[in-house]
Amino acid sequence: MAVHLFQEGRMRCARTVFAGFLAIGFSGTARADPPSKLQQDDDPDPPPPPPPPPLPVAEPPLMTEPPPPPPPRPRPIVRGQMASGFAVELHLGTQVASLGSDASGSLVQLGVLQGGIFAGYKIQRVIVGLGFDIQRGASGTSMTGTADTSRSATAILLSPGVRIAILRSADQRVELFGQVDLGFGRTFDDQTPPPMGLQPERSNFQFAYDVGPGLRYWLHPQFALGALTGLRGDFGWLTTTTTAGTTTSTRTTSSGITSVFAALLFTGVF
Repeated sequence: MAVHLFQEGRMRCARTVFAGFLAIGFSGTARADPPSKLQQDDDPDPPPPPPPPPLPVAEPPLMTEPPPPPPPRPRPIVRGQMASGFAVELHLGTQVASLGSDASGSLVQLGVLQGGIFAGYKIQRVIVGLGFDIQRGASGTSMTGTADTSRSATAILLSPGVRIAILRSADQRVELFGQVDLGFGRTFDDQTPPPMGLQPERSNFQFAYDVGPGLRYWLHPQFALGALTGLRGDFGWLTTTTTAGTTTSTRTTSSGITSVFAALLFTGVF
């Protein structure tokens, strides 16, 4: 009886130990199994990977000296005068030396100032226009016991002419020019006291020319000062008609003088 009870206790103890080993085995199997799909869906998404670090920026090298300045631009040539426009010239001159003359009845005297004006149009190097010249000569006599007498002659000439710039400086301020003028007009006589008695009728005609080089400096693109010298010729023809009763006589006399002249000029272009 006692042996039977001992064997039955040993069997119960073995069954108990075996059941414990089975429980431990199932528990390890359950832990080793992967999670089910439902469990995977319930888990949140993993966070995105962090962005890559920014690339380092290379700093410019420190400049120890400033860059050299750019070379200066070439200065443009400033025009020293207007290319074209309405031109006005004032001149004042005189004959300084005679080269040959016929003084009989000549109305030209050396050293007498002569002024005038010239108006025209300037086109580049050329000025073309018309001049208006006035020349006056006078003489007088004074004696004790008699009345003073005086005589004057005033010549008025219209002179078409041309001025051409031959040489110019780079800035066009200084130029060498040539001038040619041809004048046509007449002379008006005045005598004090007037002559007594019947006087003959007189008519005259004057012709003059001047040609020579000059130098002009443009103070401003519109204004210039100049000087001129050259040859001048003055010629006159005087016709006298005398009536005596039924007889009429006509006489023509001529005179002329060629001289060296000099003049100062002031030119404006507008």
